[in-house]
Amino acid sequence: MAPALLLSLYISAMTVYTLDLYRTYYFKKRFISQADCNTGSAQDNYLNMLASYQMWGNILLEMKATWRTTRDVCILLMPYVVTPHDPLTQIDADGDRLSIAILQINVVAGTIFARTSAISAFLFAAMGLVLSHVYTSKKLDLNDRRIIDKWVKASLSIDRAESVEFWVCLILPISCTIWSVFYKSFRISHYG
Repeated sequence: MAPALLLSLYISAMTVYTLDLYRTYYFKKRFISQADCNTGSAQDNYLNMLASYQMWGNILLEMKATWRTTRDVCILLMPYVVTPHDPLTQIDADGDRLSIAILQINVVAGTIFARTSAISAFLFAAMGLVLSHVYTSKKLDLNDRRIIDKWVKASLSIDRAESVEFWVCLILPISCTIWSVFYKSFRISHYG
């Protein structure tokens, strides 16, 4: 009973955190076997493996384009997460004014909620920026056979913790960017 309850809580938390996007990506990007599962011959397994490599390559190209867009949006969000209000919180760099968003947080509208929204927007934008950069960089090999095997296993069922974890990791930069935009727009609409 306890493992089922923990799994249910985990899935619920990830559904809220990713705004249920991981399920959407699961149904659009999962591996669907073309071979008959009942035969299970070695040739069918080999053809499935080749098909998975081809399908994963196509999905990876689409995801990299999405991650690059996410990275660009996060770059644009970073300076505008917190607007400058006080000249004391700006650093003078050779006559140009350079605003440091993290230093401006203490002058965001006087309420704790406004500061929390600004900090949350900044942290989500930073996290989305870092994750999208890591996913698109050459240092992380997403064409590795272990990743493809995880993708195939994660495509079997959406109700397993390993599957949820894989799909959440795949869309993490996107959900971070959405949360950053949410907190930024919430702060602006309520506190100017």
